[in-house]
Order: sequence, then C-alpha cells, then structure tokens
Amino acid sequence: MTGSRRPPVLLTMAGYGGTLAAVRSLGRAGVRVTVADARRFQAASWSRFAARTLRCPDAERRPEQFVEWLLDLGRKEPGQALCPTSDGMAWLLARFRSDLARHFRIDGPLLEAVDATLNKRRLEVACRGAGIASPRTWVPSDAAEVERLRPDLPFPILIKPQSQAFLAPQSKGALVAAPEALLGRYSAFRAAARHAAILAEHDAAVDRPMLQQYVSWGSEGIYGLSGFVDRTGDLFVVAASRKVLQKPRRLGVGLCFEDAPLRPELAEKLRALCRQIGYHGVFEVEFLGPAERPLLIDFNPRLYGQAAFDVDRGMDVPLLAYLAAVGDGPALLRAVADGRRSVAERSTRIYCHRARFEPFLRASRLAGGLTGEEARRWRSWLRRHRGRVTDPTLDRRDRVPGLLEGVSGLVEYFRHPRCSFREARERHEDVPSP
Repeated sequence: MTGSRRPPVLLTMAGYGGTLAAVRSLGRAGVRVTVADARRFQAASWSRFAARTLRCPDAERRPEQFVEWLLDLGRKEPGQALCPTSDGMAWLLARFRSDLARHFRIDGPLLEAVDATLNKRRLEVACRGAGIASPRTWVPSDAAEVERLRPDLPFPILIKPQSQAFLAPQSKGALVAAPEALLGRYSAFRAAARHAAILAEHDAAVDRPMLQQYVSWGSEGIYGLSGFVDRTGDLFVVAASRKVLQKPRRLGVGLCFEDAPLRPELAEKLRALCRQIGYHGVFEVEFLGPAERPLLIDFNPRLYGQAAFDVDRGMDVPLLAYLAAVGDGPALLRAVADGRRSVAERSTRIYCHRARFEPFLRASRLAGGLTGEEARRWRSWLRRHRGRVTDPTLDRRDRVPGLLEGVSGLVEYFRHPRCSFREARERHEDVPSP
C-alpha cells in the first residue's frame, strides 16, 4: 500500500507537537492529511504537508459535540484513519470505538486499557501487577481523610489530578512543603479543577485529587521510554531519552531532551505492563528515581510532544500508528524493523523546543529562577549540539508552523504575565543543569 493508494488520515489538536510531527511524517509518506481543530492559528493546520484543514468543536472542552461532528464527518467521508493526538482523543477513540469504527480506520485499545494508562490511581495498581515500581499514592475521599492521613505522609508531597484528560483548568499538580499547608492547598485544588461530565459520569471518583510521594529529579533528569507495541505485544519497538529541562522546571512540559541508553529489563517490564492491561499503540512513559529502582510516573497513550525527536532518530512513531490503523501488516513489520535498527545504532541528536526555550531562559533569568551562569550553560548546551537538534516546529521546508509557534509563545507570556512570572521564578536545586 504506497503513494496515492494509502487511505487518508484525520488528525486533531493542531497546536500539539505530536500532531505536527504526524502531519509532516505522514504527508512526506504520501498520505493525504486532514487537520481539524477548533482554533484557527494552530501550527499543524498551517503545515505545507496538510492537504486541508477543518474547523470542529473543541475535543477537550466540548467532547460530546466533537464526537457528533466526527461521526457526521465519517458518514460523509468514510475510510479515513484516526490516530490519538491527546489524552482526551485517546479516551474518546476508546469510548466510542464501535461507533467510530463503522466510518474510520482505527487501531485503538479498549476503554479499560486507556483508563489504566490515563488514570494514575489505576496505573499504580497496574504497575504493581507488572513488577514496576511507582511513587506511593493516596486518594483521600474528602478533607477529613486528608487530615487523618497527614501525620503519616512524607513531606514534601504532591497534590495531583488523577487524570489530565478533559481537566479544566489544566494542572500538573502542586507541591506542598509543610504539613500545616496541606489541607488548605488540597481544598483549593479540589475546588478549582474539574473534569468534563463525559469522564466524571464514567468515573465518579476522578475529581478526587491524589496525594503522591514527591520524587527528586536527581542528576539524570526524567528517563523516558517511547515507541510502539501491537495488540499481540510481539511487535515492539522502543527508544530511550532523558528529559533535562521542562517548563515549569519541577512539574511541566518538556523543552529539552537527550538521547539515552536503553535499559532492556525496564523495556521488557513495560511490554509486560502493556500486555497485562491490553494496551497497544504508540506510547511515551516517564520514570523518576535511581536507575536501580526507577519509579513510573506517567504513561501517555498517544502521539506525544517530542514525537519529532523519535522520527529524527529513525523510529517513525506517527507512521507506525497510521500503518496499524489502516491494517497494513507487511509495511508495519518493515517500519518496526527499521525502527529497531535505528534505535540499536544510538543517536547523537538532542531535542529542543527553541520557540519556548530562549523566552523561558530570559524570563527565568529576570525572575530569579535561573542564575546567569545557569542560563549560559543551557545556551552552551544547545550550541554544542548545533546541526544535531530536533525542533518540534522549526523546519526550513515547512516554515509557517515555526513562525506561528514563536508568536504563540510570546502571546502566552503577555496574556498570562503573573502565571508566566511564577513559572519563571520557580527555582529548585534538585532539577539538573547541563
């Protein structure tokens, strides 16, 4: 199945890095790509590799209306492939899988498997069954239980949402240093963050925040495994990376990654976890803690933000997801074999989201979150790898998404100055510097 004979694909969440990586990867492979988003000026919508763009309801904020729109499009234009580009999309594709599969090409896991990856309470239970360590976690039912737990909790401690899917406002969590501050911070967090009704009705306990053991970054950063696994677990390709800078610095979105050596025993445990919960598809999994006992902290069942890094390292995860969705078994076998060879050769590339990197360094320097010497070391790190940098948006053959992302970064800082200043001011000695 090559060239024009390949089925078209529909990708959503045009502002996400994984979506843009998929548009470019699949467009170059000769697949006709349609990008759909509720907003107009999002990077992937303006890629030269997008054959067309559509406006649709916001999948994260108006999921029910989005599913109606998607089914209507599928009835009019059957046969397109669908690949998950966000937590919410991964959940919707699983929840409405039987309806969507009548009109679209999908290779997604069942809802129980997606729930086990997106809900950190369920993920902790699944990890124990697969022999994977994870941070100690408590899910109190109310403030009274928080008070009962407080004397025995290890401080500092994190307050985190059980799931990022359909969460408003978006929050990675909050760190509480002192026991006397816990109840107030917990109550405020629970009052502020809510999941959309479509998820809350499915899981009545999802709005209860978790309390989780805080694990220091250490000197190695966050260790990540990303790749693809098929429904049997036999087709499995995985690469390793190390997240070395994120925004904000303690609980945030990755700005910089480095290639890292693969730990085969940890990769096999991850494959066992996928088999145990019935998960198949693309993934990105994060670990913290020492190499001898890494703790799994996150499992993303979708095209992830730094997917372009894996594409440049020779593991084309968007193509793998697409080939599985359209059922092209021979091509999938070849692509997995190509990815394994590239991973075995090890890459000397790094990943840097430059549209956000330099503004973050400047803001952190002004706000006191970074010293002048630390900022210089980060810039020197980027210069040392000149010519070997993967950027999720900047591409000389596809310039408009990079320009839009640069403008978007500036708008974000000026639209939310207090939040941006708070993020930039955050300073933590346990977060590594290059």
